[in-house]
Amino acid sequence: MKKSFLPLFLVIFLASLSAPAACRLNLKKEATWNEGSSEFWILNGTLQESNSISFVRGPHFKKFQEEAIRKIGNVDANYLIRRQAKIFADGGQPKKVFGNVLKRSNELIKPISCLEGFLMNFFGERLKKPIFLNYSEFGAFVLTARNGDTRIYFQVNPQTAYLPASPHLDQLIVQDIKKGYRLSFHLHNHPFNPGGPKQDIAGTPIPSGEGTGVGDFSAYARFKKDFGMQEARITNGFSTLRVPVKQIPSLLR
Repeated sequence: MKKSFLPLFLVIFLASLSAPAACRLNLKKEATWNEGSSEFWILNGTLQESNSISFVRGPHFKKFQEEAIRKIGNVDANYLIRRQAKIFADGGQPKKVFGNVLKRSNELIKPISCLEGFLMNFFGERLKKPIFLNYSEFGAFVLTARNGDTRIYFQVNPQTAYLPASPHLDQLIVQDIKKGYRLSFHLHNHPFNPGGPKQDIAGTPIPSGEGTGVGDFSAYARFKKDFGMQEARITNGFSTLRVPVKQIPSLLR
């Protein structure tokens, strides 16, 4: 495993504000390594977020949003979920999760936040190619300490939407938890990749893997068991599903 360390003073992003106290990010690259086709980053620093959705969008994130709106038009989360639910139903694969999320969409689906937007932009930076129509994903474990420090373990796989587990990453998270950090949430994206029924996952912020034993639902069960994860988040770059870990099973009933 090859590691390279970057100066702690290298600040990769400090959000400018278009609304007072909406978002302040001061995150530094601490380390990076590669495993197979996955690239991992450790980001450390401070984070202050409010409920405001007013923040400056990075260039990769901004370009993605512009392309999605121009080529798809309607990026409303409820519309996208209904659209994909029909594709699955027409293909003989009806899923309970679609209806369960739609019933609680006002509660569970929120506009993308400053931190989520920052990570989408960082995702585009690491991809080195456009985000839109790119069948790939990132994952981010967001840990917080009592003193307000934030540590993010960021994983990106430019080749596919699959993010394999990493024993080394698991070990680092467990070490941080022993030091007093908590896993506030895990965030990953669902790409805009419209196509046939088998791969049409055009921006639906819902957990995958219902009834399969793999996918998001099984990953969340592991994150809860191994790390005490408190919340799961899935973003499409416009809207984000935020589900407290105790409520995840209810999406399958």
